[in-house]
Amino acid sequence: MKQTLKLFLFLLMATSLNAQKNVNIDSHRFRLSYRSFPDKAQTPKFFYYSKLINMPGETQESLSNIDDLYDALQIQGQRFVTDNKDSDFSITVNLLPVSFSVPEVNERVEEIKDRDGKITGRNHYYSVIVAYSFNANALFKQGDKLIINQPVFNKFASSLKYQTKEYSTLKDANNNWKLQRDDVYAKIRNDLAFEAIKNATFTFSRLYGFAESTSSEMIKTINEKKHPENEKLREMADNLKSKLESMNPNSGLTEADVEEELNYFKELPKRYTDPKLKADVKLRYVGYYNVAKIYFYLDQPEKVAEYADLLFANDHDKNDGKKMKEEAAKLIESFNAMDIKTRHFNTDNYFVD
Repeated sequence: MKQTLKLFLFLLMATSLNAQKNVNIDSHRFRLSYRSFPDKAQTPKFFYYSKLINMPGETQESLSNIDDLYDALQIQGQRFVTDNKDSDFSITVNLLPVSFSVPEVNERVEEIKDRDGKITGRNHYYSVIVAYSFNANALFKQGDKLIINQPVFNKFASSLKYQTKEYSTLKDANNNWKLQRDDVYAKIRNDLAFEAIKNATFTFSRLYGFAESTSSEMIKTINEKKHPENEKLREMADNLKSKLESMNPNSGLTEADVEEELNYFKELPKRYTDPKLKADVKLRYVGYYNVAKIYFYLDQPEKVAEYADLLFANDHDKNDGKKMKEEAAKLIESFNAMDIKTRHFNTDNYFVD
């Protein structure tokens, strides 16, 4: 009995000791919200724009709501004005007519077999297929000067097709197609118009706007219940994740908002200093990684390099340190080019009413 107890205690101590020699690192993933800078900033950077959508009569008649279509056309972060004379730039979207092919009947034959695989009969099913094509382009101008003529939809009949449900007789397929044809054509025109406008909004917001964006990001935590740092570290990582998720394109965080978490992760490597113990190496990695990420997410890229270098020197996932320095350098370059030092701001503050 005593030998069994000694063996149990030995295994327990060995397990606990092993847990302290190593830790499992986990990634805490979250969605980060921020405001993107334009790929091709204009002068002025923040501007007023007007918009016009040209379309054939059948498309306009098919629209569920033309006001919704106009509302969907925008350059995020810039201001729309109704009078072209008050605008710095203009958008004109040209929706061309939707071209429909001659409808064709498709026949599908289903073989009926018995247990032995012998064909005992056939069922015939009929549907109507119509192919269609559609093109749309968008012009972005400053006065009479054309800046870009951008295709926003360009697909041909080979890739766009509509197929009715199947009917058991050819007569039913043809009759039902005649009854629903006009509604089908109207819906296709409506959907294509909104898709083209969606594409124009995405393209012009990326090129010239300050779009509201999200990206998948991560910080680090551990999952090692037997390690004495496990509970506190996971608590700090959870708190940090929640705070970072609270940011939106108009409002970010300050160092004061994450002071407790920032200080904790800064101090973590100072308490686990063994250069050879895997657990210490990984805990230092978590500390350096999270501090570098905090500064990056707080729009302080100039402070990232110090901790990225420490991450590299720590010799665990060294490439993370290299990548962080590269990302920070790009962000600094963007800040300098735009003369805006944050990705979290209300664009209204840059317009003079």
